[in-house]
Amino acid sequence: MRLRFNRNTLVVIGSLAAMGAAYTTYASYKGRHQDRLAAALLKELRKKFNPGIYGLSAEAAFDLDYKDRVLRKVSGQVAILSSDEALKKAQSIHSSFAHWLRGGDDEDRIYGVFRSLDDKVQVSQVAQAYYRKYHVNLIDKLEDKLTEEEINIILEIVKNLNPYTRKQ
Repeated sequence: MRLRFNRNTLVVIGSLAAMGAAYTTYASYKGRHQDRLAAALLKELRKKFNPGIYGLSAEAAFDLDYKDRVLRKVSGQVAILSSDEALKKAQSIHSSFAHWLRGGDDEDRIYGVFRSLDDKVQVSQVAQAYYRKYHVNLIDKLEDKLTEEEINIILEIVKNLNPYTRKQ
């Protein structure tokens, strides 16, 4: 038995195939959108039940705009890092991460970078330089690479810094 299709039948079959492809694309998009929403909800729940690891997000010094807000609010001169110095510190943090081996990071070197900063404005400058160089938020990178205990050490270092230092 041989099937014969006329022009109208082929148009209908083509239309059905296009509608099927469109539905598949829509379902895939909708699934990814729902996955992103679920991931955001899960992250917020983790913040509530495990605040230690999400302390970086709560620390204003890691905000990329912190320096600019301080400069607008504070009259007088605020000591800031040069762009090159902030970039060198960001690169030092980045090179401390083991890119192939999990757990092979040089945490002491990372702590050293944060201990070398004079205030939270400089933390913000390093975070901004890191983002500009690597297109990744420093908070996300630290949370991805370090344990909760290691993050808490960084938080303690940063929490003890002054909000800013006046130029002398």
